[in-house]
Amino acid sequence: MTKQKRIVITDKFIISREKPLSKFETIWDSKVQMKVLHYKSGGWIFWGYSWFGPLSRTILWKLGRWDRNTFNSADARTKYRADKSTFIDNGIDPRVEKKQRKLLNYQKQLREADRSIFQKLIQKYVEAEFPRVKDIGNTTRRSAQSMSYALIGRKRTKKLKFYDDDKGSGHVLRKDENLRSWDEFWANNKNEKADCIYDSALGHSFIEEVNTARCKAYINKSITISSRKFARQTISVVITWGIDMGYFGESPPANPCFNVSIRREKTPKTRGKNLVYSQEELKRIWQACDKFIDKYPFQTSAIKLLSVTSLRKEEALELKWDYVQESTGLIDLPSAVTKIHENQDIDINAHIQFVLDEIKALRKKYSWAMFLPWLFPSFRVKNKNTRPHYSKKFPHKSHLQDIRNCWNAVKLEAKVDGKTSRMKKTHHNLSNEVVSDPYDLIGLTRHTNTAVLEKHYLRHDADKRKQQSKLLDSKFKLIKS
Repeated sequence: MTKQKRIVITDKFIISREKPLSKFETIWDSKVQMKVLHYKSGGWIFWGYSWFGPLSRTILWKLGRWDRNTFNSADARTKYRADKSTFIDNGIDPRVEKKQRKLLNYQKQLREADRSIFQKLIQKYVEAEFPRVKDIGNTTRRSAQSMSYALIGRKRTKKLKFYDDDKGSGHVLRKDENLRSWDEFWANNKNEKADCIYDSALGHSFIEEVNTARCKAYINKSITISSRKFARQTISVVITWGIDMGYFGESPPANPCFNVSIRREKTPKTRGKNLVYSQEELKRIWQACDKFIDKYPFQTSAIKLLSVTSLRKEEALELKWDYVQESTGLIDLPSAVTKIHENQDIDINAHIQFVLDEIKALRKKYSWAMFLPWLFPSFRVKNKNTRPHYSKKFPHKSHLQDIRNCWNAVKLEAKVDGKTSRMKKTHHNLSNEVVSDPYDLIGLTRHTNTAVLEKHYLRHDADKRKQQSKLLDSKFKLIKS
């Protein structure tokens, strides 16, 4: 081993350490025979080392991955001392012993999986931070939070923090930092019961009893079709993940949710319910935003941007200045921001440029916003002394989370109703009036096909249909005569 300077590895040192330029760097601890590998990707892994065997060769064994809540630097030293007294001092190779114990635990897990309840599988899925089942990584923050409401209820979800990393994968942390493990979290929130899968009869069923009939009975309890579909999707994802991880044994059954049919209403949704704003209403919305710009500076600009683009509210609030390419006249939307997880872009027209210039003026007025990369920074970092570090450490906290209060004030002033999603429908209907070619319409609205537009966004023109019906009636004159 090359001789390097040893330091006392602490959690404070790990948090403040910059990422290495190479693939990883090695840092040696001065208290015990332990080292930590700091990877360029941001991970920290503790390793113990000791002289072992008749030839006194140096062996390495993994202690664990650093995590502020579950495995910190003090835990790594404690684990090293325990491994040394349990294995090294008794002449046992910890590498071989741990592999054997891991295999025995896995076999025990497979044996006990037959009698574990579905509630335990939900716990494991939440602890794994809502991983994707068809792709690598985790689901996004928004998807994970929505699934958490359906799985464990609102009260338990409120005690968790959700945020996205730079790659678009969501992460989950416990808000109570005094809880050292997930077992303590579940034990403390045992009585926080709600109308969710976790506390239902399905959640208390044994895994081998989770069949199509039980899933169908729970799914069809929901009132709307969309809630039934989301419940089926959520349960199906957890079961598929459990099958992939081996919780259903060596011969797992087929996912029972695949055979669940959604009970539908007799009167399906029509395009006539796709309400939009008129030109006069949009004008009043902009005038109301100008009135409240001092009270809600960045929120009003977000509303203006939503009214002239195809952006969703969550996509707009996560925009960075790096995405705005004024030289090419485009706003680049990486896959981590878009709903369909594909790279997209928006052309900058005069109205969008006007909103961008307004945001630039607000950044000059509020100088603290110049330290943050977001188009719509949050006022919660206004008084932070280390704003760039805060934004890097808590990316989910340094931009606006919602514009609900501002939108309610604007609606009251402009005398309109509806959600911010109605502005997206307005944009799509105006695009449909301008563009006749369906492929060009897809490009303007950023949808993958026109079927979604026809069903959920485009408004049916009743007057135009009546005129077309009269023209069609003229074709049947021969029958009447």
